[in-house]
Amino acid sequence: MKILSKIKSAIPVKKSDNNQESPVLDSAHNGCNGELNEVISLLQIAKNENHELRNCLSYAETVNAEFCITLEKHIATINTLTDNLKKSNDIICMNKITISSMEEKISALTDEIKEAHIELEKESAFVRIHKLNEKIIDSESKLREITEHIELKEIELSSLKSEINRIETWIPRPVNNVACSRNYDSMSGDEFERYCVGLLERNGYVNVEKTQAGGDKGVDVFAEKDGVSFAIQCKCYSSNIGISAIQEVYSGKDYYKKHIAAVLTNREFTKPAIEKAEQLNVILWGKNRLENLKKIAEMNGEQS
Repeated sequence: MKILSKIKSAIPVKKSDNNQESPVLDSAHNGCNGELNEVISLLQIAKNENHELRNCLSYAETVNAEFCITLEKHIATINTLTDNLKKSNDIICMNKITISSMEEKISALTDEIKEAHIELEKESAFVRIHKLNEKIIDSESKLREITEHIELKEIELSSLKSEINRIETWIPRPVNNVACSRNYDSMSGDEFERYCVGLLERNGYVNVEKTQAGGDKGVDVFAEKDGVSFAIQCKCYSSNIGISAIQEVYSGKDYYKKHIAAVLTNREFTKPAIEKAEQLNVILWGKNRLENLKKIAEMNGEQS
């Protein structure tokens, strides 16, 4: 309204001879007032829209900041769980070495008992056998304690694996970070297995090996990373993976004495398959995991 008043005051008003305003100028003046009112209304609308736009931008910035904080927390949690997994595996390996040493000692003590039985006619032999028996009982008690400790660590290890697999599914994966290529969808089973071998090698896995076709016990690829051995079944299907693949790779893991069983596929998994995998602690690597492996492999290939 202040702008309208200034514009009105700037327009000269011509007086007629009898000191009356000219009808023509009065009409023009009224028309100008209408246009100025319309301009002011448009300016007010633009101002309101600009205010709404600023609010939307502020809300978007807040949501983006919360998303980044949540993502960083999940990544930190996975890193912590991965470190705990590695430490638990190291403890299990050390305990297995200790068990092997204890078994050797028990074997040596058993040999000593056999030698002592040869000297049964001597009174000192009975005393020696008694002492050796006490040593064996003590060793067996320690062996049981170590075995129970290993079983507890294996339970913790299994729990950590499940937790890592569960948290990985929480992390949102932006669409623009997923490669658009789907060339592997048209591969044969053997081609897809060889393709997976290359991806794993370029993602830091070592001792990656494709099993022989036929009689593979449900395992297509062996791999190791950070001291953990994997038995992996590779499935290049046009539909989601069912429960049979989970059962096969789980049996193959035990047969080949590997630490972890996993299924790697270009698809996703049915609900019964997911439930069975959680029950058997089988890791499920669907199409998102496959695309991530591919992306890292391509980056490592460019760097090399």
